[in-house]
Amino acid sequence: MYSRLYTNVLNQHGWVESCVAFNHSYTDSGLFGIAASCAPTQVAQMLEVMCRELNALSQETGYAALKEGEVRRAKNQLRSSLLMNLESRMVELEDLGRQVQVHGRKVGVREMCSKIEEVTVADLRRVASLVFGGQVQNVGSGSGAPTVVLQEGEMEGLRRKELKWGEIQERIGRWKLGRR
Repeated sequence: MYSRLYTNVLNQHGWVESCVAFNHSYTDSGLFGIAASCAPTQVAQMLEVMCRELNALSQETGYAALKEGEVRRAKNQLRSSLLMNLESRMVELEDLGRQVQVHGRKVGVREMCSKIEEVTVADLRRVASLVFGGQVQNVGSGSGAPTVVLQEGEMEGLRRKELKWGEIQERIGRWKLGRR
């Protein structure tokens, strides 16, 4: 099984060098993002591709909308990964520490697998709308505004137009991502 970032980004755009999603969850806040690298001439296009992929996750209809079969495969992959990772004592101890910090108790494998199975396409769309729309409310009091970090490289002999912060925010706003 391949992720959407693999099939829709890396497989479709030869100029993308890498593209991965990451997630950090805490009891009072969290962070979700996409990290990507591409040629300096493609930065604006990369921003558009990332926004398109994030926006698609909350769509109810259309070609790019989440599909039941896709979610079923992702749930199977998540359960498989969870079970395989628990074969490592180090991973199991790290997971136990995180569970106790967040839940105040150890969450059993059966309970985790059951929770994974309960997730629906509608749940994923709802959460995507909240997160990518900047509407998550938590005790960390985050702004909900999108954060974009560009670390641009240089190419010899290349002179290109710099992407300004206002233009980045405007492009993100057109996709209705983040709180304004």
